[in-house]
This record gives sequence, C-alpha cells and structure tokens, in this order.
Amino acid sequence: MRFFTPVHDLPEGVRQRLREVDGYTNAAIIAFDAALLADDHPEGRPVGVARWMGNESGPPELAVTVVDDYHGCGVGSRLMDALLVLARRRGLRRMIADVLRENLAMRALCNRYRAVVVPSGDARVVRYRIDI
Repeated sequence: MRFFTPVHDLPEGVRQRLREVDGYTNAAIIAFDAALLADDHPEGRPVGVARWMGNESGPPELAVTVVDDYHGCGVGSRLMDALLVLARRRGLRRMIADVLRENLAMRALCNRYRAVVVPSGDARVVRYRIDI
C-alpha cells in the first residue's frame, strides 16, 4: 500500500529516487531473513525496509514496508526502531508518515511511537507526525 494503489512497474524517476540513499537526506534500513540464502542475496531474503525520504517543504517522509509473509512477526517494529536510532544520530527532529486509513498495521506501528495525528488534506489518509 506504499503508493496507495497497486503498482506493477515503478517509473524510472521513482526507482532512481529510491536508490539515492545517503543516510542523511534519504535513508533506508533493510531486514533480511538469513535462513533464506540465495545466489543474488547471500545475506538472506529481503523481507522489509524502513526509510525516510527528504522533503523540501517539510520533515522527511517515513515509510515501512514488510513482505506479506512476515506481517505480525515484529519486522516492522525492529525496522522502525533502527530507523529512529539512525534519525536521532543524524539530528532529525521529526518525520511525517502518510498512511491509508485502512492500513491498520501501519497506523498501530505509528501509534506505538506516540505519533501525533495532523491534518492530511485527504479523508483517505491519516498523517502522523513522529517526534524523534
């Protein structure tokens, strides 16, 4: 649900932006299942990612994505913990997460971090401000 609609092929501009990870403006933490090694992923199967992406008009945007088979296993919480530690080290004070109202798992995750709901301008989207 990251893009709020099914996406079968990302446009090159989006793929490029997702690849531009410097740990400051854009950062990403990836979770792997080390029990599932593969030739193309010797560290294990990637099962989730948490990231922030810089935003010229305000705080960076937070996103957490977990492979369906790993929902409910704590992957999202572990990724969020690691991402917030990195954010503190980088001097970030807050992030924004736009979450579809129906995405109860992500909303629960945001609430665990005492996120504050702020106006999103879209009735379908709950915007959270996460103070770090």
